[in-house]
Amino acid sequence: MPVNINSEIGRLRSVLVHEPGPELLAVTPDTREDYLYDDIIHVETAQIEHRRLVAVLERFAKVHYVRGLLAETVATVEARHLIIREAMDMLQSAPIAKDLNDLPPEDVVRVLIEGREEVPGPLARTLNECGFALPPVPNLFFTRDTAMGLGKHVMIGSMRYGTRWTEELIMKTLFAHHPALARVPGRAARTAAASAERDDRQLRLRQWTPPGDGRCQPRHPHAPDRHPAQLG
Repeated sequence: MPVNINSEIGRLRSVLVHEPGPELLAVTPDTREDYLYDDIIHVETAQIEHRRLVAVLERFAKVHYVRGLLAETVATVEARHLIIREAMDMLQSAPIAKDLNDLPPEDVVRVLIEGREEVPGPLARTLNECGFALPPVPNLFFTRDTAMGLGKHVMIGSMRYGTRWTEELIMKTLFAHHPALARVPGRAARTAAASAERDDRQLRLRQWTPPGDGRCQPRHPHAPDRHPAQLG
């Protein structure tokens, strides 16, 4: 499936999708704003609607699933090392690093997508609260946010909000190491100090100008300082 996108209205031959799953359970009335949601999404309803969409897409295009491709990708040593190295740049956690190194591919994918809960302390247990040492990615099914085809190249979005950095890592791993997607395996050249998502379409003076989408507002004060990566 070589990347070659020269039109937004041409024939769609293949598409990369992610079916929403248990990661959506992290979006609660208390956390919905943190995950950039206006409302709570019912997981089963979202899955039914997504499967209907995929059924239509399959009539004329090859459908690839993020979860399946990622499981195949993290079976390789190079991809596994990339995930561990960049995840540890964002958080210092020896237990998570060990899990990402030792777990079988399907379990690594589950941890990356559904997150890893923190071990609650006495106060958190008393208040019946929990947090995530590794954040889940309930926005992953917006695959266009993080991977943008530009001709024969792929731009991996540098997400504006700290809760979405795992999405960037997932897409970077796929397009750098999966044989069906990789343009130049292992190569990623970062550009200017700016965040970039799919709706940030105007590049001026090396800065991305957002049109006002809720997921593309000015950088969140707690977001990591990350930059766009171009593959291929």
